[in-house]
Amino acid sequence: MLACHVARFLHCAGMIRTFVLLLVEDDRVLGFVTAEALRLRGHTVEWATSVATARERLKERSDYHAMLLDLDLGVERGEAIVECLQTDRARLPEIIILSAQPMDVLLKTQRALNACGLLQKPSSVEDIDRELQRCIPMR
Repeated sequence: MLACHVARFLHCAGMIRTFVLLLVEDDRVLGFVTAEALRLRGHTVEWATSVATARERLKERSDYHAMLLDLDLGVERGEAIVECLQTDRARLPEIIILSAQPMDVLLKTQRALNACGLLQKPSSVEDIDRELQRCIPMR
């Protein structure tokens, strides 16, 4: 509770920016912990565990600042979300890849998806927040 108050204070003081995020992560424990940790830092987080759910959320809501995208979603690939939405000509938020894939795969995928950032798992919530602050333009 105190962490939430501190995050709100820092946000109000203009010291950090908070964002509306879509976390795409199929691992239930990792997704839950990541979403909660980001919420404690003041972010609004929706969490999708599949390509279909992420695609629905992105079509329903256009105010996401960023999508934190795991590339390995069980039998699905995270890239499929971007490909589907590009076909639909839907607005895409900034993409930050958050995956345990080898770095060469992450870099290749980052270029292919035109992702603004990438983090190799395991990553701390501080690393994620730093990448969000770096990648999302000031408005």
